[in-house]
Amino acid sequence: MRTLKQLNNPFSVENMQIALDSLLANKESLNGSMRAPSALDEFEITATDLYIRYLPKDSTEYRTLMNDSTLTLFDFPLDYEWKQIGEYYKDPTVTGEYTWLYTRVPVVYAPHSGIEYEVLEELFILEHSPYYSI
Repeated sequence: MRTLKQLNNPFSVENMQIALDSLLANKESLNGSMRAPSALDEFEITATDLYIRYLPKDSTEYRTLMNDSTLTLFDFPLDYEWKQIGEYYKDPTVTGEYTWLYTRVPVVYAPHSGIEYEVLEELFILEHSPYYSI
């Protein structure tokens, strides 16, 4: 099986903090490009969402996840480079009939009871933060 290249997630809390630190370090050069560069001083990067994956063990768990209208599930990892659209991915570490299902959920999300899941990364998505306004 081909090895896929894992990408650096731009929405990870760690990467968003690096971006904010860069803006803060160069605040004087932002004149005119931002409404209020001083607002950056009060900006705090904290997790708004989680990148998670579920591993259903049977058709009942699979249907439970698929019927959850609050989830957008993918049967491939979202943080990997794909060479060809439409490639089927099955995690080589999974031996059962089902593979991991990947999604993003709010930090307050309550996972489905009894279905194996794993938090892969904490995310900061501006539109889900208190700093976002239309």
